[in-house]
Amino acid sequence: MTQLLRKRRDLTQRQLAARTGIQQSEISRIEGGRANPTASTLVALARALGGELRILPARASKGPSVRVSDARSARARSAARRLEPRTAGRPRA
Repeated sequence: MTQLLRKRRDLTQRQLAARTGIQQSEISRIEGGRANPTASTLVALARALGGELRILPARASKGPSVRVSDARSARARSAARRLEPRTAGRPRA
């Protein structure tokens, strides 16, 4: 996910490293699935890429879900949810 956001913003790993203070080699390992980054590292990467990190509760059949998204898109989805009519007896997702 980090690589996709980085490339969408036309950034190299070195440029992202300069923005975050995270070594380029560590960014490479994260993007290649060969690292186990801390939450603070993921937050730093998400912020530098103009996004946010959300940790969502697990669904019944799956483990915890982590999503990194563009902050602007997340705000738009959140605003749209607030405008949706509620169905009686059903909480919003």
